[in-house]
Formats: sequence, C-alpha cells, structure tokens
Amino acid sequence: MPFDGFDHKNLIRQISSGEYREPTQPSDARGLIRWMLMVNPDRRATIEDIANHWWVNWGYKSSVCDCDALHDSE
Repeated sequence: MPFDGFDHKNLIRQISSGEYREPTQPSDARGLIRWMLMVNPDRRATIEDIANHWWVNWGYKSSVCDCDALHDSE
C-alpha cells in the first residue's frame, strides 16, 4: 500500500498531501503511479489516460482501452 498512516488522521493527511512511500526497487510503472496519485485532480490521470499508457499496453498490439465505448456511454 502506498499510504501507511498509523491511524485514520495520519492516513487522511498522507492522502490529502500526496505523501506516499515508493518502493526502493525501481519500477517501469513509477511514472504512471505518480500520475495516478496526483493530489490535484486536474493533473491526475483519468481512466482513459491509464488505459492508454504505454506500461498498461506493454505487449499488446493495440490499446487495451476501448475509448470510443467510454465516450459513447457518457
């Protein structure tokens, strides 16, 4: 878990400030995780952003996102 608040108050503070623990071992997904956990919702990755990210699509011939279907259902 990226947030490790020892109690509810600390957990809320960590989430609200974007204070989380990253694993010590580097990961190719680190940039995506940072984008997903952005405090500012205007800068945070959307579901569409995540589904189209290179890391999520690694090894697929086309995007795992059916983005047209997402837009049609809105």
